[in-house]
Amino acid sequence: MKIDGCIIYPILQKFYNSLSFLETINPDNYIFENIPKIDAFFQEFRNITFTMHKHFNTSELKQFYEAKKNEYLINDKMRWFIDTRNTVTKEHPFKLEKAISFKVYTVNNNYDEFVTLLTIDYDKKLSELLDEIHVILEKYNKNSIEVFFSIFILFIENGKEIDVFDQVILGIKTMWNFINDTRETYPCNCKKCVSLFNMITTSINNIQIKHRMLFQQDCHYYKGKIKKGSMVKLHLMDNGIYDKKKMRFNLATNPLFGNDVCKDDILLLKSWALNQIIILDSCLEKSNKQPELLATFCLVFEDNTAELTEMFSGTLKTTYYRMANEIAARVKKENIRAVLYACETVYFPLEYYLEPQIKSSNERQEEAQGTFLYTLIVSKKLNNIMAIGFDYSKLDDKNYKIKQLNNPEKMPNDFLIYPIFKAMKE
Repeated sequence: MKIDGCIIYPILQKFYNSLSFLETINPDNYIFENIPKIDAFFQEFRNITFTMHKHFNTSELKQFYEAKKNEYLINDKMRWFIDTRNTVTKEHPFKLEKAISFKVYTVNNNYDEFVTLLTIDYDKKLSELLDEIHVILEKYNKNSIEVFFSIFILFIENGKEIDVFDQVILGIKTMWNFINDTRETYPCNCKKCVSLFNMITTSINNIQIKHRMLFQQDCHYYKGKIKKGSMVKLHLMDNGIYDKKKMRFNLATNPLFGNDVCKDDILLLKSWALNQIIILDSCLEKSNKQPELLATFCLVFEDNTAELTEMFSGTLKTTYYRMANEIAARVKKENIRAVLYACETVYFPLEYYLEPQIKSSNERQEEAQGTFLYTLIVSKKLNNIMAIGFDYSKLDDKNYKIKQLNNPEKMPNDFLIYPIFKAMKE
């Protein structure tokens, strides 16, 4: 369809303006510093549909707008977003509270150790809360060499346990799909639109990444000191935007897996391990250095579709514990029948495991004898965590790799992904 003049640019401009308010939000700010930014976001976001309504001024455009508005905006998923937007734009400030908690990860159990709700009348910065957390760790973990824990920051609405930012990001993505649908039907590739389109894509990803990075913090407690970790994530993209729901593939038709793995979970593990070895071999061909693979999960659903999660690495073991717990939470809520995992891990001489541990995990890394690639599966059909491991020092030996592929081993329940195994069996 061809329409005289560009109807896309003013819509893109309003959308970009609304996103700019969210990019400046910082969870370490006091609440009253963030509320006006969220209010401004909702107010400007409302102007997107006003702009659409104004520029869709022919009978054809009006019909298109009403159909797409019903498709994208008038549904249960968007109800919270639209209701909140309408409330804020009627000059009622966003009712924001901030919840802070931290989860401690142990071999036998993971538990929430500390929860507090912050309001405008009772507000603290994260740096102040760390002092309180330090006291709790000193009191309850005197006999632990080290403690792995994550801090979580949520914005709470009207006392309800709801992650406001998750809802906001859903609204952003839905509106972006609405705009992209409009752009495909009434295309415009002028320099202004292309430039703004790219800026919006970057902004949406920045907001998502910033949310994950700033609103959760992986930490390590050792010898009376709290150390914050850092994390790297790589995402698969859909039209420049990371969206896990659009990243599924069919196991049966995927050339790396095939129909047989849908019926046999050990064969599924072998296929997963073979895929990782192919990646390793490819890395070795390009460089003589030992490859460093990021950890990743693959979730297999009851309909035999699968989803690759973000590839990740972290400076602390805490990151890996948290990621495993996040997958376990999804297993409890979604129709997931199996979880595949690939990661690097170090190993030590046998006598090392018989000695009492007096060093932190990071200190012990320096004494490692070598590196293993572990590929693992947790499944509803299997009674144990099963794994296939490869010693990096033997990757040139084809017979060794074949032997390992044909001999999956049972893993102990204290392995990192035990929370996933536990969730799968509940």
